[in-house]
Amino acid sequence: MQLGVWHFQKDEWGQAIKFLRIALDKGRLEHPEAAYQVLGDCYQCMGNERMAQEAFLRAEGEGHAPELSPGLSPGLGLI
Repeated sequence: MQLGVWHFQKDEWGQAIKFLRIALDKGRLEHPEAAYQVLGDCYQCMGNERMAQEAFLRAEGEGHAPELSPGLSPGLGLI
């Protein structure tokens, strides 16, 4: 997940999505909602609103805290 966040910070959204998906597929994340939030941010930056909305809904389903603003993830700090 850290690689995904790093690529997101570099505006390398395709690479970020790749690493976030790998992390989510493994299923051992302490805060999967954070990964889905960043994934949604990536899709939004790429202009794919449908995929962004899907990721944000998954974040909510995984326990996403609504008070987080985009770019903030629990356990990660400012991204």
